[in-house]
Amino acid sequence: MKKLVAFSCLFSIYIVLGALIFRAFEIENEIKENTLIKSLRERFNRKYNITDDDWGILESIMKEKQSLNTNPLMWSFGNAFIFAGSVVTTVGYGNIVPRTTNGRLFCIFYAFFGIPLTCLTLKTIGEKLRDLMTSLIHSVKRRLGSTQRVRNGIVCTINIFLWIITLLFLSLLAHWRRGWTIFEGFYFCFITFSTIGFGDFVAFDDNEANTFTDYMVVIVGVVLGFAAMSTVLFSCSSMMENKSKETSQLAQKFHDVKKRLKLRGTAVVKPLKHRHQNETGKSEMTNRRDQ
Repeated sequence: MKKLVAFSCLFSIYIVLGALIFRAFEIENEIKENTLIKSLRERFNRKYNITDDDWGILESIMKEKQSLNTNPLMWSFGNAFIFAGSVVTTVGYGNIVPRTTNGRLFCIFYAFFGIPLTCLTLKTIGEKLRDLMTSLIHSVKRRLGSTQRVRNGIVCTINIFLWIITLLFLSLLAHWRRGWTIFEGFYFCFITFSTIGFGDFVAFDDNEANTFTDYMVVIVGVVLGFAAMSTVLFSCSSMMENKSKETSQLAQKFHDVKKRLKLRGTAVVKPLKHRHQNETGKSEMTNRRDQ
């Protein structure tokens, strides 16, 4: 438990520090870009008399990563926190990226050290939750009077079921906070926690102001989602390792039996060969005497 708490605290501190540093590197450059975009927009409004509706249509057509809307800032602490988490978990949505040299250089070193830390943290969480589930199943079977060992397949199946329930719960949260359908929320959760991260659905909208509740929902979702995913992956990997060991043991037993049969066959063939040679020698001696 101490190991789990230590890795969890270290991982949380690492994400927060990364978010603060990324924001410090990128916020000044973003303010300059937004000031430039705002001045260009005012110039276009004066020169071409573009209305806000026309400007909204133009913005939807542009299809740029950097929106023409300059308020609020993209590199808020919440978005920086999500970006830092997407880096170390290798999700990589792509909707927020560092644009400065310092930010990109820091991103390389941040990911280099953060990804192994994330793997260790998720591995520790997966081990603890798997052991907890195994002990719970074992206690239930013991109360029911069964003394059989808990199979890894049963643990893996239960963990997969709980993982699906977790995704459905997070889908309801996404429906509540973002207005997505349940399927869209489930799709977003699966793509995120499997670290695919297409970026078609993201936790925060760059053009919307997010509240403290939004941040808390994201934090709870990240903890639950990756904990459930790591538990399922660790349970499945443990089951496959055990199956691989059983297969190797069966192959070794088959090889031993084959070797024993081969030795027995050799032991039977040699006496027969000697007997045949002796009989052949005796018949030759008898023929010579007759001659």
